[in-house]
Amino acid sequence: MLHGIDRRGADAAGRAAADANNGEPLAALVIKLAELFRLRVTDLVSDKSDSEDQPIEMVAILRDLKILRDEDRETIRMIMETMTNRLEQRSRRFARPMCA
Repeated sequence: MLHGIDRRGADAAGRAAADANNGEPLAALVIKLAELFRLRVTDLVSDKSDSEDQPIEMVAILRDLKILRDEDRETIRMIMETMTNRLEQRSRRFARPMCA
C-alpha cells in the first residue's frame, strides 16, 4: 500500500475515469497516479520499463532530480560525494589487516 491507496484502488479509479471519458483514461489522472506511486507515466501505460534493472525508488529519485535547479543539483552532488567518500574511508579502515 502506498500513500494510503492500494493498487486495486488505483486500478478502480483508472477504470472509472476511463468509463467517464469514453474508454480513454484522462491524462491528468494518469499523471496524478504516476506521482502518487512515484512512477513514470510510461511505467503505468507501458508493459516494459527502460530501467527494469533499477529499483523503482532510484528511478523516482532520478526523475525528481531532473526538475531541480542546477544549483540544487550541485548541492545534492556535493552531499553525495561527501557520503561516498565517508563510505570509502570506512571500507578502507575495516579492510586493513589487523596488526599482531
